[in-house]
Amino acid sequence: SFVADFVLSSVYKEHQYQPFWILEDGIPMYATNMLNQAENLRYDALPLEHYPLQELKEQATQLSKAAPADWAAWDMAMSKTFLQIAHDLLLGYRFEQKTNKEWKNKNDSALNWFAILRKSTLAGDFSEAFKAMRPDHPWYARFRSEYQRLDSLKAQFNTISLTELKDSIAVGFSSPEIPVLRKRLYTELNLPADTSSATWTAEMGDAIKKFQYRHQIKATG
Repeated sequence: SFVADFVLSSVYKEHQYQPFWILEDGIPMYATNMLNQAENLRYDALPLEHYPLQELKEQATQLSKAAPADWAAWDMAMSKTFLQIAHDLLLGYRFEQKTNKEWKNKNDSALNWFAILRKSTLAGDFSEAFKAMRPDHPWYARFRSEYQRLDSLKAQFNTISLTELKDSIAVGFSSPEIPVLRKRLYTELNLPADTSSATWTAEMGDAIKKFQYRHQIKATG
């Protein structure tokens, strides 16, 4: 973990030991927003289990009857989680300065963690805050977009079970599973045009070849 006690202590000292995530009337919407937006970090290849998001959400629902010390502990845990996320987005989840000194940029030491935390909580939109922290590189954006697209496809077709379709299928073969495969192919390739037919056609073979080619699989059909 990047966020050692001295980092957290220095951030709160600069904030005059006032909370970041608690207002006079309770927990602000931006605190919930941070936790919700952080769940999308899986598209940045960051391991969500590294951050106690669900635990913080559950604790937040119980704070109304909690002691002041519990409120303070939750606020610090929120700050620690956010700072860890900021570090992992800005410098990398596996960045180890001790063993990879050549990776250190001359501007790394200029990062002001208090300013990052304060600016983000004041703005309140953590979708934009995390976006600003991501590497400004076209391939990074394309990777993230592709991850989201594949995740969406998985959600749509997660229950597909094809048991009747074999490695070799002749044109004219019929099965109730073929329309399911047609719809899956069409979602990604816009092929085949007919998504309801239960019959295997030459167009299905072409669609399979295109799918294989796109995913760098030998295009046998």
